[in-house]
Amino acid sequence: MQKNTVAGETLSAIGRATKKAKAVSNYNPDKLLELINKGLSAQEICRELNIKHLQVLKSHVLKLIHSRKIFIDVPGLFMKSSKQAYVNKNGEIKICMNNIDLKGIELIPNLTEFSVFVEGDRIILEKAGSARAKTGQQPQGVNAVGTTE
Repeated sequence: MQKNTVAGETLSAIGRATKKAKAVSNYNPDKLLELINKGLSAQEICRELNIKHLQVLKSHVLKLIHSRKIFIDVPGLFMKSSKQAYVNKNGEIKICMNNIDLKGIELIPNLTEFSVFVEGDRIILEKAGSARAKTGQQPQGVNAVGTTE
């Protein structure tokens, strides 16, 4: 059965039209401005307005800036860079190693492993095979949380 698409509808060969599911994001400038004035971050605003992608929020903020003729700064909206590590939706920490000065540490893809320690609000990666990683010695107040695979 052949299908044709016309103006967001799928027409089957026998002429029945079916609507495709389309993500809807309603622009509500008053609510958006209220959340921004409360000092919420980009992620928090997305949750409140049920926005799935930061790009949609960026579009809404730019539209608000243009319509109200005011400067708006939303924490976390335009700050992401490829040098920053982040946690993906699977709970994995992603780090682009090409952007980090490794100071002579040799990394072999799929073979280099790290011990992971948490110290206060820092996550410390230590290459497996280092003196502290071999002995299992940890700085005071540090808990080992596992190794990467």
